[in-house]
Amino acid sequence: MTRPALVVRDGRHPFEVAVLIACVVIGVFGLVGPQLRSAAIDLAWGSLASAAWYALVGGFALLGLWAVTCPRLGDSRLRQVALLRVHLSPLLRPISLRRSLQVERVAMYGMGWPLCAFLPAALASSGPAGATAGSVFLGLAIASGVRIRQIHVDLRKLDTLVTVGVESTPVISDPDGE
Repeated sequence: MTRPALVVRDGRHPFEVAVLIACVVIGVFGLVGPQLRSAAIDLAWGSLASAAWYALVGGFALLGLWAVTCPRLGDSRLRQVALLRVHLSPLLRPISLRRSLQVERVAMYGMGWPLCAFLPAALASSGPAGATAGSVFLGLAIASGVRIRQIHVDLRKLDTLVTVGVESTPVISDPDGE
């Protein structure tokens, strides 16, 4: 009796990559141009805490973007690089799927919690009018939480693969299951 292949949801979904890029841009704009910051955060927390918020969102999104797009062991791109015998910098060296998922999970936690904090700041500074902008960031935080759960499930599947074993290689799929 053959066991089915292990299916792991890949974090390279275009929507997730777009959200991570948007959060990196938000973080960079908030740190580089104080005039580009949200008034809700500045009024609620002050400029130092506001800068910390932008640094957290942008920094962890950048970490997540690296985890999602970094080369993985077994990628076809790596075979091409191996043929060229190019020395890779530490940031471009291939990592395992497990390590990539762990780094992505840390990034989703680090990005999700500050995004949750935007709604109370928007409500405190703008009243009910801040609920619209705050709910957008809360939605992104909830999406981060859903991805964290998917990663947790996939890491448990990989642990099962190591302890029990399967007769075929793991299959990487996108989050839509296609």
